[in-house]
Amino acid sequence: MKNKKTLSITALVIGLFAISMPAAQSEETPEIVICEATKCSKSVICDLANGFDLFLTQPIGLVSEVGFFEERIDGGLFTHSDALFVKAKGTVGTVYGKNLVTSLEFADGKEDSFFGGFVGLEDDNKYVGARLGTNYADGDLSGDTDLELNFGVAWLPLPLLKGVYTGVDFALVSGGGYDVSLNLTRDVGTFFNVDVAAFGEVGKTWGYTDNYEYVLGALRGSYNLYGGTLYGQVSTVDNEVQTDGFESVFQVGYTLSF
Repeated sequence: MKNKKTLSITALVIGLFAISMPAAQSEETPEIVICEATKCSKSVICDLANGFDLFLTQPIGLVSEVGFFEERIDGGLFTHSDALFVKAKGTVGTVYGKNLVTSLEFADGKEDSFFGGFVGLEDDNKYVGARLGTNYADGDLSGDTDLELNFGVAWLPLPLLKGVYTGVDFALVSGGGYDVSLNLTRDVGTFFNVDVAAFGEVGKTWGYTDNYEYVLGALRGSYNLYGGTLYGQVSTVDNEVQTDGFESVFQVGYTLSF
């Protein structure tokens, strides 16, 4: 039986980053320094000085989201049906000047629930980190979580297609597989105060128990409401594993930034 992963991925990622970063110039023993409030622009918890350049802060850029999935989609696959969900993401510090970001997701589906998250570093349009997600590398799509190492580039404007942004994502999965996906996003326009955006994604896996390719398209309408954003989204997916041609599903949600 597959071992369930825990939130110890945070320690794993921090350890990986510490190993991969160049050693500090100073030969002094690293020490924890508590910054005084008068000297810090934010509420800094600690600075692992002269070694691992880590600054933890109170969460900033926090975005929360609640809603309902007809079908939760992860890696082009349907993973949880009729699921209420809660998400949160934000920046919780810096590592060597790069933003330390984290996100959490909980989905309560009709048959099972899911809890996962991400912790990693972002710099401009690039990111690297570790994620707990539902995957298919080990042939188990029952709702358990898999550990992934993710890296990619996002939100780069295409020079030949005005207003279209693209991203490339890579994932190495604990079950032995890996996958690559390409996504495109474009704002369509505003109609009756509803902002409409289109999204497309194609992906392919290697080393999975059953390899597959998928194509996903989505259309989302968003409306500003009480300081947040109410949205509805229709997605259509063909993943060669669970679908016979394209299958359409919907989700609704509300996001709020702090």
